[in-house]
Amino acid sequence: MKMNKKLIATAAASLFLLAGCSGQEVASTKAGKIKYDDFVAEMKKQPQQNGMTLGEQVLQRMILEDAFEYTYGKNVSKEDVEAEYEKTAASLGSKEQFEDLLKQQGVSVEDVKHNIRTNLLMKAAVKANADMSDEALREFFDSQKTIAKVQHILVDDEETANEVIAKLNDGAEFKDLVEEYSKDPGSKDKEGMYLLKEGEMVPEFEEASKNLEEGETTQTPVQTSHGFHVIRRLAFDPDEEFESTKEDIQDAYIDSKLTDPSFMHEIVSKMLKDMNVQISDKELKGAIAPYVEQPKDEKDGKDDQKEDDSKEDSEKSDE
Repeated sequence: MKMNKKLIATAAASLFLLAGCSGQEVASTKAGKIKYDDFVAEMKKQPQQNGMTLGEQVLQRMILEDAFEYTYGKNVSKEDVEAEYEKTAASLGSKEQFEDLLKQQGVSVEDVKHNIRTNLLMKAAVKANADMSDEALREFFDSQKTIAKVQHILVDDEETANEVIAKLNDGAEFKDLVEEYSKDPGSKDKEGMYLLKEGEMVPEFEEASKNLEEGETTQTPVQTSHGFHVIRRLAFDPDEEFESTKEDIQDAYIDSKLTDPSFMHEIVSKMLKDMNVQISDKELKGAIAPYVEQPKDEKDGKDDQKEDDSKEDSEKSDE
């Protein structure tokens, strides 16, 4: 789960909010006390790899989360978040197993749901700004260059894989055995199906799939780093596939936009301009600089003017 950086930043943001408690301490040792003011001052000057300070980075995240919520919050309901949470938990086993894992990692359910909501808000932003027409989706679908459509069952050991093959040869339905045996959370709820793209799967899986004829099933288990696979190659008609899996294609298309830096930069820049963000702390001015050019501080402008006037007076005096 790609949540660690977000959770760290969220925790830092919570501490940052406490900066208003001037004079209070955040920690103490025999050497003395660490005050909130000093802690925040350190955050403001602590450099990060992206050229910002830690304070600017935390403030940027807080501003962006508020902006996405304000702009697209009406498009994401509590029910949407709960449904996505349930889906995430199911993909990792059961809800109980998932929450036990979270406890082991020191992550709260609230943090996970917060991250899910943020992700859904970003997807809502993509939907509102991207070309979501059938033509755009079909162009994206064709660009994926599918080389085969396959159905597979993943198990832990060779003996179980051979048992699955035997049942298939006796006439068992592939989808039924997927539900009964498969350990692959990414395809279990899709009858074990994948659209295979060049280089997407581990080499052993891809090679075995390519060597099958349409409708043929592997008669010996295919071993990979994930376990043992039983693979069947299915007929693939691009037009039929596009119509029958349009919802999945749309999800993949949205995900591709989320990872497109220039597209997301354009969305965020426009959103922040509309939000009229004002940063009063000069040391944090760079928080949204990557997206919106900050107006020159009025006081700074006056100071510059005073400096220019002083230079003029000096030049006149020399004359």
